[in-house]
Amino acid sequence: MRPPRRFPLSLIFLPLLLTILSACAIGNVTETGLPTAIRAISEGQLPTVTSPPPATETVAPTPTEAEPTVAPVNGIAAVNQVAVSVAEEPLAVQVTASGTVPDGCTEINDTTVEQDGAVFLATITTLRDPDAICTQALVPFVETFDLDVTGLEPGNYEVQVNGVGEPFKIPGAAPATQEPPRELTPTPTVSISPRNGPVGATVQLTAIGLPANSTVNIGIGPPESEFEVIDQVFTDSSGRLILSTTVPNFVKPGEEWLFVVQAGEQVIISEPFTVMAGMPGDGRGGWNIYLIALEDGGQSGEEVGCGDSVVPVSVNVGHTPAPLRATLERLLTVDETYYGESGLYNALEQSNLQVQGINIRNGIAIIHLSGELISGGVCDSPRVQAQLEQTALQFSTVNAVEISINGTPLEELLSGQ
Repeated sequence: MRPPRRFPLSLIFLPLLLTILSACAIGNVTETGLPTAIRAISEGQLPTVTSPPPATETVAPTPTEAEPTVAPVNGIAAVNQVAVSVAEEPLAVQVTASGTVPDGCTEINDTTVEQDGAVFLATITTLRDPDAICTQALVPFVETFDLDVTGLEPGNYEVQVNGVGEPFKIPGAAPATQEPPRELTPTPTVSISPRNGPVGATVQLTAIGLPANSTVNIGIGPPESEFEVIDQVFTDSSGRLILSTTVPNFVKPGEEWLFVVQAGEQVIISEPFTVMAGMPGDGRGGWNIYLIALEDGGQSGEEVGCGDSVVPVSVNVGHTPAPLRATLERLLTVDETYYGESGLYNALEQSNLQVQGINIRNGIAIIHLSGELISGGVCDSPRVQAQLEQTALQFSTVNAVEISINGTPLEELLSGQ
């Protein structure tokens, strides 16, 4: 038998080595012509493998969005009355305008005056933060400013403030240069807003030109007759007076009455106020429910509770032979803590009350309620009472109110809450 044929190991590994060399031809070639890795292996060394550094991800900073800036809303003040005072030597003309802004967040911003011949056109602007939340109740204001009368010829002139005009007269020659105006006292004047409404309606009264820091009487009476004092208040340091009062129960629909301010021997009379027939406006079943303007110090209505005001809100209950009952039921079904967009507070929202019966005897409304009364505390108790009582007192047949809940007088229940 022939012995098996043997091949040198060099012949066996030579093809393999050639294959490796061709596969590694992409490596780094040294002076010997071998890739670096192969050369190291042939020398009995293992190559050191160095991992590439991890890629670092660069995160761009997220831009910070600036808080949007809401621009204040500009408006025009509602002017009810304008008074003009003229002084000589030196010549000076001072204008006092009174009126209202729509809520407690609206402020008087600026007063600008332009002259067009014999007419001075003044504009009183307002400013309001659109994000502010305030009670939607009229807030009175009084704004005083001087007219530039340099070089004016004697004669008749007029100033118009936001469309409300008032004439005045320059009696003598004006100086060639403007001199500092002296302190002027406006002509005593009383204005009211609105000029008509039902018994119990809220009337804003504004007076100027009164003695400063003084006690004055507020009265009401028919034209060319005596008046009855219904309130007593103090003027401010400028002799101004702004307050809200109500049409008393002793007036009758269809009559005209005058509001009066008495300062010592001086009596200033307002424009006539027309008493309407039992409803605040449309004659189709409109009455008032009463809600609360919180902490406005009696500016929007009669002051109650912890420096609040009780404020009328017109609602329509339709034609009914029992409007008092229908209006009270409407009040008791308001299920909002803050009424609509008005911002007015409803202290009855937590309670669950129903009208069981109403009797009116000799001008006294005896109101029987049933259900559960829940008061929010010491400040809510007078608010609850004011809302119920004022809603009843707006009717001309009601001079006083007695309210019970489940047979217990309201005052007794509130005193324990």
